[in-house]
Amino acid sequence: MGLSLFSVICLLHSLIAVSTGALMMFYMKEIYTLSHGTEAAAKLLGSTPHDQLLIRTSDSFSGLLLFAIGFLLFMVAFVRDRDFNVFFAKGCVALHVSMAIWRFNFERRVEDLAWDWLRQIVGDILLALSWNPMEKELSACMAAELKGFAVAGVDGYCGLLVDLLITFLFIVICSTL
Repeated sequence: MGLSLFSVICLLHSLIAVSTGALMMFYMKEIYTLSHGTEAAAKLLGSTPHDQLLIRTSDSFSGLLLFAIGFLLFMVAFVRDRDFNVFFAKGCVALHVSMAIWRFNFERRVEDLAWDWLRQIVGDILLALSWNPMEKELSACMAAELKGFAVAGVDGYCGLLVDLLITFLFIVICSTL
């Protein structure tokens, strides 16, 4: 049996989380410089050696957490329980929306990050939307199973997969700007 749409979405999000976490652990200075510019990166990395050590340690643990979340998503991708899949998709949507709300309320107030919050909110909303069609599809599949109808195969997901890949590419492009 082929991969379900839930598995594909989990694997895409896992790839994003693992690669971003690894970059955060080992190349945070370069990421700050690339995404925020040299001047803002110098401010974000701290002014004293003690501040720099604390910030590097914090970034490394944040990257490690994101790396672990990527492995968790990889493991969840192979769970075949539809109730769990729907619950997990709803939780991921809620997580991304709450992150966008947090960025709007707090991150836009940080002077060095004030211009960057809108792009990151758009990314959070797109990540939340990437879970939403799959969650609706899972709910429809569950309803069809309850009525005794056959569940659509992988071929029925091709349109959604193309949309998800376009969304994924858009997120990657927006995150590098």
